[in-house]
Amino acid sequence: MGAFGHLIFSSCVLLAQALNSMIACYLILYGSVVGFYTWVFAFCTRAYRLRYLFRLNQFKVKYSRMSEEEKLTCLKDKNYRWYVTHSQKDLTKVLRIPFLVYALSLVIILIITIPSNLHAVQTLHSCNTTWGACVLLGMFGFFIAFLSPLIIYCLKDNPDAHGIRTELWIITFFGFPLFLLYAVFFFKISPVQADPTKYMSRVFAPANWVVFFTAIGHVVSVVVPLLQYMPIRMPCIRHIVFIKRRRAYANSSTENFDISRLAPRPTSSMSIPLELTMESLERALADPDLMHQLQDLAIRDFSSENLLFYERYLNLIDRLKTEWSIPSVSYRFDKSSLAENDYGGILHRHIPDKLLPDFIDFYEQFIRVNAPFQVNISYKARNTLDEAFDKLYRKNPSLMASRRNTIRVNDRVYDTHMFPLGNMHTSPTGRHNSSTSHKKDTSTAITLALFETARVEVCWNVFNSVYPKLIEIDN
Repeated sequence: MGAFGHLIFSSCVLLAQALNSMIACYLILYGSVVGFYTWVFAFCTRAYRLRYLFRLNQFKVKYSRMSEEEKLTCLKDKNYRWYVTHSQKDLTKVLRIPFLVYALSLVIILIITIPSNLHAVQTLHSCNTTWGACVLLGMFGFFIAFLSPLIIYCLKDNPDAHGIRTELWIITFFGFPLFLLYAVFFFKISPVQADPTKYMSRVFAPANWVVFFTAIGHVVSVVVPLLQYMPIRMPCIRHIVFIKRRRAYANSSTENFDISRLAPRPTSSMSIPLELTMESLERALADPDLMHQLQDLAIRDFSSENLLFYERYLNLIDRLKTEWSIPSVSYRFDKSSLAENDYGGILHRHIPDKLLPDFIDFYEQFIRVNAPFQVNISYKARNTLDEAFDKLYRKNPSLMASRRNTIRVNDRVYDTHMFPLGNMHTSPTGRHNSSTSHKKDTSTAITLALFETARVEVCWNVFNSVYPKLIEIDN
């Protein structure tokens, strides 16, 4: 949207300086009303998306880690209510709202501008270029005086891993001097004060400074990210970068610093240095300190669901080992991966009836389509689990009670995964009956092996997103 607005605005301003005054008048006016307004709205939309996604991921991690007792104390907390409301909405639809607002507001602006402009032209029998120039001055001034400080304030606590906040701040920083230059040229060196017999192309139009401003914004927010993205799409360059990073990490020191790089981070339980390998990542995911740092990075990367998935998965494995009286694997000095430690038997053992509702809840929250914390995995991995659980539900309808349900609070309907309901939607007797009803049905048995493909793919998601950043911080 921002690139489209810049294209319209810059084209209109530059063409206006090469054409006669009547056409230039319309170009300046509608170039400002449509082009510059589109660019400003796109700027605000990026800030809105950044703040929304950061808060959503931040609260997602915060409240998902709370106990039921802690959640009970947050029922009246405005942040918790915001999270409960927005986490149930379709993210795609929520992020489309600004585009609907843009379309509606642009229609209203044009409905007001077009008749007013036509009436003025019919009355004065001419079109004055100062009309569009004054509109542009007002819009640019409003952006600098009101929108820019507001956006800077709103994003002060929302750092992201993609540099979006930095881009917005850079654009805002260049806006102040360019606005001053535009104002000076508008009031002191305006083409209106020049000899009207001269061609407009011989006078430096004040609007050129605004074009420079939108051009800087276009370079910072579109051109530079595209240049950074190109090596990722080129396999040969991607392989070279991967090899160089791996060698750099292998030869670098292993001093421990936290995310802010301002203070030493707590020494993790791992004695083995971090490496850019999947085995090292799996050990890091099993380490509480490193998991916490990865989760902080994932919040900034808007991918916190991956770490929540893995954290919950490891917790379920620990509970399985406790249930089966299997000693938990220590990752402090063990170089092997999770899969290697568990292939010795537990992957293909049936989930105990006692823990089956917890695995159903895990599937409903992280894996099924439109789940609250849906992770990005392949169709094959998701379909394997969908078929297994659908078959389980068909064979044992009573297990449907363990699925996601809803509750009405203050005349609003919420998913039960948001509230500490405990066993409110499933009685202990019902849960016991639901588990015993499938006790001897091996055709619908759920095993860890069904989750293994999804686990590996989530691991790769973390490996390709936030794990390299953790290694850079650790080095």
